[in-house]
Amino acid sequence: MSITETSIDARRLQFSDLVFTPLFQDAPDLHKYANVDFPNGYRASVICGIRTYGGNQGLYEIGIIADGDLCYDTPITNDVIGYLNESEVEEVLGRIQDLPKRAAKSAA
Repeated sequence: MSITETSIDARRLQFSDLVFTPLFQDAPDLHKYANVDFPNGYRASVICGIRTYGGNQGLYEIGIIADGDLCYDTPITNDVIGYLNESEVEEVLGRIQDLPKRAAKSAA
């Protein structure tokens, strides 16, 4: 499965900038997602589907990713954020973009 990524610069990301890909190629209407990599080391995973928070209503869910895993320790949230409309997705993406640079994970 290929991951569709949108890399951004200092400008604010608009919902229309997101490139959504079906999560399941054999059932493209069930889930769609887009990933956004930010220069501060975070990634946003934006998803809409029948098993996402708000997906049955056409709303979106965002997970904040750091070091390849869901991140539960940002000032934005300690979980995924669901039930978002397009303008709320833009607002959360802006807040992720404004987070300070994430320290590199040290090798154990």
